[in-house]
Amino acid sequence: MRSSKAVGVGLFFTFLCVLCFSAYASETTTLIFLNPHRDPPYVAARQAAVNRFMEKHPGVTVEMITPTTNYTDALIRQVVSGRPADIVGTNIGYDTWQLVQKGLIRDVTQFAAKDKNFIEAFAPTIMEHGMFEGKLWGIPISIVASYFIWYNQDTFDQQGLPTLKNNWTHDDFLSISRKLVRDSDGDGDPDRFAYTYHSWYAWKPWFYNRGGQFTDASMKKQTITKPETISAFEWITRLEHEYNIVPNASQVKDRGRNAYTNGDVAMIQAGPFLIPIVESAIPNTKHGVVLEPAGPYGQKHMLTTHIGLISSQSKHPDLAWELLKELASYETLAELSTAFASPSPRLDVFRNVFMRAPIPNTINAAQWYDTLTGYFEVPLFAGNDVPLPDLNPVLNGLKPAKVYFTEIENSYQNILDTFWNAQ
Repeated sequence: MRSSKAVGVGLFFTFLCVLCFSAYASETTTLIFLNPHRDPPYVAARQAAVNRFMEKHPGVTVEMITPTTNYTDALIRQVVSGRPADIVGTNIGYDTWQLVQKGLIRDVTQFAAKDKNFIEAFAPTIMEHGMFEGKLWGIPISIVASYFIWYNQDTFDQQGLPTLKNNWTHDDFLSISRKLVRDSDGDGDPDRFAYTYHSWYAWKPWFYNRGGQFTDASMKKQTITKPETISAFEWITRLEHEYNIVPNASQVKDRGRNAYTNGDVAMIQAGPFLIPIVESAIPNTKHGVVLEPAGPYGQKHMLTTHIGLISSQSKHPDLAWELLKELASYETLAELSTAFASPSPRLDVFRNVFMRAPIPNTINAAQWYDTLTGYFEVPLFAGNDVPLPDLNPVLNGLKPAKVYFTEIENSYQNILDTFWNAQ
């Protein structure tokens, strides 16, 4: 028979355990996620991800803050308030590298090394945009705004032109473009053009694929007076100001993507986001899609997406990494891919969700599959990859590239110095 003393000691330790457990349960760890998007589908998908995370981690609360004002200002306010966010999100490109440069972001290379299966779910060509100086700093948490060439299949058929292939070149583009330009009334001023590069950074793939570079690899030293950079811009501007296969400002109402739906150009740089636009504006027109043509220096393509990053001030980086994984999970990115009808940086979501979604019968389905699949296999650069000087004097034909870039060489270097030295 056990003594009453032994029973008492046992009850005492049981009581202590209950107290300890109660104290532990009452202490809640809080993570702060500064959500970079206000769009309702983003808020809903990420709140669902946060809820799943909290279900998997009892005792951990996540406060998701979606700023209604400027995101950078909100980020600063969080730091000043003494409650810095554990996870932030930003555009790939110079916005990310500036945060890294300032020491505000935690290197997640070691976390990623322990989660290889998770990392390998993403397209390598997109994951590299979370890399800087050999280290991994962020994970894609958004849809991918992809950019390739759309063309009016009806116009091509009328001109007897073949279906475009993904292995076409800049020389092919020039040859085809000359056949697309039309002067119906014979007044010497075309009323239909081949292409426009005046939508958002549409000239950039041409620039890079012809060997142009704005900066060196560090992104801190300008290179705009190098022969390859000047030559690349000279080639681009000849499309408009010499060959006139690209319209100038006086020849069309809009030189942006509306030029395509207005019938002023037969080709345009865009992505899946163009589908609802063309279906509304020109519903009976047939379209083809193809990769950007290859230049002498390659076949690079542009993208934009957001990555999630762990703050260097986070007191719970291990938990923040797990939350970041939930924000970039199959469930979260599948929901976003469906909501925005856009590709996902995760290849499993891209194949199982986006590529299985129906597309209008006005789009060449075989080309759609081949081009979108090929897009993730070519080198990709961020639209906001480096801070830029004002390029309008060159793009609009006001000054030759060599003259203008020589004039602004020092001022552009000052722009880069100011950007990287900003506190």
